[in-house]
Amino acid sequence: MQVFNMLTYKTQLRHNSDVTYYVKAGDYNNAFLLFHNMRKNSIHNEKDTYVGLLKTYTKVKDIEKGKIVHSMICERGLETDLFLASTLISMYASCSFLTEAKEMFTELLVQDVVLWNTLITGNMQCGRSKEAIEFANRMQIEGFFFDNVTYLLVLKACGSMRDTHRIHGLHSVVASGLKGLAKDLKIGNALVDAYMKCGLFLNAIEALSSLPVQDAVSWNALIAACAQQGFAEKALHFYDQMHVEGVFPDAVSLTCSLKASARMISTCMGSRIHVEIVRKGVLDIDIVIGNALIDMYAKCGKLKQALEVFNKLKCKDTVSWTALITGYVQHGCGKEALACFEQMQSEGISPDDVTLLCCLNASSITNDVNVGCSIHAEIVRRDLMERDSIGNALINMYAKCGLLANAQEVFDNYSLRDVVSWNALIGGYAQLGHGKAALDCFNHMQLEGSCMDAVTYLCALNASGIEGAIDIGYEIHAEVARKGLLGVDAILGNALLDMYVKSGVFIKAWEVFDKLSTIDIAAWNTLISGYVEHECFEEALDCYICLQHYGVVVPDAATFVCTLKACSRIRATCKGIEIHSEICRRGFHESDLVIGNMLIDMYCSCGLLLVAQEVFDNLPQADVVTWTVLAAGYAGQGLHEEALHVFDYMQHQNVSPNIVTYVSLLSCCASLGALEGGLNIHAEIVRKGLGEHDFTAANALLDMYASCGMLTSAEEIFEWLPIRSIVSWSSLVAGYAQMGQLNHFFHTLKKMEAEGVQPNSITFVSILKACSHSGLVDEGQMYFDAMSKHLNFYPSIEHYTCFLDILSRAGQLDKAAYLLGKMPFSPNSVMWHTLLGACKKWHHADLGQEAFDHAMRLDERDFAALVCMSNICATP
Repeated sequence: MQVFNMLTYKTQLRHNSDVTYYVKAGDYNNAFLLFHNMRKNSIHNEKDTYVGLLKTYTKVKDIEKGKIVHSMICERGLETDLFLASTLISMYASCSFLTEAKEMFTELLVQDVVLWNTLITGNMQCGRSKEAIEFANRMQIEGFFFDNVTYLLVLKACGSMRDTHRIHGLHSVVASGLKGLAKDLKIGNALVDAYMKCGLFLNAIEALSSLPVQDAVSWNALIAACAQQGFAEKALHFYDQMHVEGVFPDAVSLTCSLKASARMISTCMGSRIHVEIVRKGVLDIDIVIGNALIDMYAKCGKLKQALEVFNKLKCKDTVSWTALITGYVQHGCGKEALACFEQMQSEGISPDDVTLLCCLNASSITNDVNVGCSIHAEIVRRDLMERDSIGNALINMYAKCGLLANAQEVFDNYSLRDVVSWNALIGGYAQLGHGKAALDCFNHMQLEGSCMDAVTYLCALNASGIEGAIDIGYEIHAEVARKGLLGVDAILGNALLDMYVKSGVFIKAWEVFDKLSTIDIAAWNTLISGYVEHECFEEALDCYICLQHYGVVVPDAATFVCTLKACSRIRATCKGIEIHSEICRRGFHESDLVIGNMLIDMYCSCGLLLVAQEVFDNLPQADVVTWTVLAAGYAGQGLHEEALHVFDYMQHQNVSPNIVTYVSLLSCCASLGALEGGLNIHAEIVRKGLGEHDFTAANALLDMYASCGMLTSAEEIFEWLPIRSIVSWSSLVAGYAQMGQLNHFFHTLKKMEAEGVQPNSITFVSILKACSHSGLVDEGQMYFDAMSKHLNFYPSIEHYTCFLDILSRAGQLDKAAYLLGKMPFSPNSVMWHTLLGACKKWHHADLGQEAFDHAMRLDERDFAALVCMSNICATP
């Protein structure tokens, strides 16, 4: 019997030893199987075996197996053992089974401070700091004194709760030196950490200074808390101070300081930390530090350095790849981010939800919808749609890629949609010019009672501008003002300003402008460019003068381009020269192509072609726009041959013309009657496929053929045009008039009126010239009178010149003289020459003398007038 008991005891020892071995080796399954077989064979376990298994299942959170061990402990009547009870309570608490832990604790006949600490620890591990403090209070009420562990736990709980009053109380107890608390470094570090979590920097530093010994953990509490709370500069200050105090940083110190450098975008400090990391040789052994280093360089925009650190890592995980991808995305390098993502997958590294989110944003940057769709499929496969921000990123990606139907579908099925979701959809519609759809979406958002932010109003204002929906713009303005956003959000204020400017409501635009929190150059440019777009050129220049008097904001390139355009349109030569000087004084150079092109245009419009040519010659390079502006400038001043020479030289410089260039040159060919040149340009347009859908080019061709007498070709183009503007009709009418084809001329004119197209200034010039060449005085009188009587169109000096020619050719010189006398402006030399020529033809010496006197008053050296008058006098 004694031998049998001895064998049983040895077997028990061996099995217990085997269980312990498997537990220590981490082979939890075999440990449990052996333990389960011992139970079936009625082999008793030692207490240490139970403890080992319970700690194991606590670590792996396997509560089911832990409960089985618990039942075996109860079977053996060991549940009252304080050590086993403490381990069980710790297991239940760590696995979030706090009710069971509390029940076990309550049923114990004997309780000690260790059990209380175990229960407090369990609540802390589950994030229940408030309940942890309540247990600590009960502990004191029931007569148990805190030990060092309790103080440590309560300090951590108070830090999490930001309970500054209790922390101060605990600090007093610690400072009293009771139970050696003042010498306990862990408690001192916990006190520093608690103060830092509450943002009490001075108290934290005081607590740190009172520590008998300071270690890296003490300083880490300061550095980590500052980094987490956004006080990056303070974190780096403490990092430096740590060195001054002779404490060497550990991995936590280095990682937190790198995060602070990233937040501050301080490459200088980050590089210093990098040097220390290399010196300590920890980069190769601590991937967390390596990842933090990549993240720091990436966030600071030093992507080359981030890649170098990445390539030096011996082991890369998902965080490493994601840090690099995130850096590329944050700095707009979508293509590089997606290439990195592809390489990550090829190396067998599985992306997490943060990686996928970043790659969706990269797809938005590159408009790579194929990658975006594949990521969408992966998100659905992993069931990540309900993760924060994933749905919003998908909506944004599809909207940016122009797949608005897909964006709408994701939006409709997204249960977590918020203001960001709405903004992505509304912004997507607005950016692609679908103003109505964007405003419909905005209205639905209002009906659902969703909270709107500045971005929502920004997108809606953009849509209102597209649709010209000024009423909605007024409503948004009222809402923005009610919420007080106008005075704090400069971007929203500028958008509201832009909406009013685009709608031409400048009074309201100035009201918004005056209430802007920050008046920057963008706001001034919005006003100036708005005036230019609405052809209020004088007002644009007045606004520029106001900007100069304002004195706080410096004009930029866009300001000068807009003001030069205004000068060009109203031929404000002096102001244009003044702005040119200001451009040079401000450090902008005319070699800037956009500014240079506008200067050339301005000088050409003002007739200063030599200055325009000088600006052109000083440009280091000229693009197609530059050449076109110069050619159009010559053409605009009537120097059509010079314009064609510019075109020839442009081709010698291997600069390919665009459709605007060809339109300008066709105008020159029309004025010169250069049919061959016009035919060559037409052939070039067809060869390059430039004019297939360009009605401006078609009208220019029509005008060229009509002006050159090729009326059949002009008619073909006219018939091809799907939409015939007043320019098309006027060109054809002018061609018929020039060639004397009066039947076609009047037939086309009647057809034009029948189609509801009202003649313009150019059309009437053509009509009056046709009547003059055909001697149709009554018809000419009818059309001349119709301009002001029926069409509210006041004749220009060119129309008066044409009608004067009609009367003069017909010999109605008295009417011609009367016309010159009643004009709203003074006759020019061309008119007096016309009358002089008629007086010679019709032998009217007295009126001829009067016309001669007027011509000589305009120009004493008018040789043509002298010759004509001498001929009148020589005629008997």
